[in-house]
Amino acid sequence: MTESAAPAPEMALYVYFRAAASADAAVVAALARQCALVRDGHGIEPRLLRRPDLRDGARTWMEVYEPLEPSQCRRLLEALPELASRSGLQALVDGARHVERFEAFVAPESDAGRWPGP
Repeated sequence: MTESAAPAPEMALYVYFRAAASADAAVVAALARQCALVRDGHGIEPRLLRRPDLRDGARTWMEVYEPLEPSQCRRLLEALPELASRSGLQALVDGARHVERFEAFVAPESDAGRWPGP
């Protein structure tokens, strides 16, 4: 009897960056253009977040892409730099855009009281 492989875990991408607070309106417009490009090209609806506070005259913004199949995640990772450039977002970023990739998991119930992680 052959066991089937476990399905690949869902993935999530978190992209964060800083931009001058004086550029808030331009960042919002560029994010809207980028979201349209992501929707049209990848069928994904991003979630957008921003810090309510400023630090040194800049705001931190976050794009959240989830849930993603592993293949979607790879394609989106490859496409995001070009999409940020095409949307005009990259020109507004102060420094670099930071990308974090996570996979979903379920903690084992039998070890829930002492489970520290893998």
